[in-house]
Amino acid sequence: MTKETIQYKNIIAGISVFMLFLAIPKLPYGYYILLRWVVTISALFSVWVAYDSEDKFWLFLMGGIAILFNPIIPVHLTKDIWVIIDLIVAILFLVSIFKIKPKKELPKEKKVQNLEREQRERDNAFLKCWKKGMSDEELAKKFNLEIEGVKALKERLEVKDKMAGRSKFGSNDNYL
Repeated sequence: MTKETIQYKNIIAGISVFMLFLAIPKLPYGYYILLRWVVTISALFSVWVAYDSEDKFWLFLMGGIAILFNPIIPVHLTKDIWVIIDLIVAILFLVSIFKIKPKKELPKEKKVQNLEREQRERDNAFLKCWKKGMSDEELAKKFNLEIEGVKALKERLEVKDKMAGRSKFGSNDNYL
């Protein structure tokens, strides 16, 4: 989820808040139809962001708002009840601007470090199996590789070993 997506969600939520507060006095019926469309679209957009953020509370809350305000199969209530609902939903949209955030991701450097660590661990596991004398077929099956992948990995490990100035595989099990 990008910052821009969150900004769009916040802008749409802000428009919904404004329109919901504006709906409190008596206005022409067409305004309330437009309000249903705007609030439903805003709620559905918030559902998508909440889903992507793995925020179940906001996902279900905004889903309920989308159902309540949907213009396709409208829910008909009295004006007094709608005023209360409009106030509550406006406050919820206002709170959602600050509460529905993208899932925190690791910084790129940390992701790269994790990938490099995983690669080293896999290479070391491969190397141990190779040193034990496993055949190419066994290595391919164990590490979910094609035979060509096993041969390429062996070549890469041998080159790495030569670059480190060791005899074949050195004496250390975790040389990588």
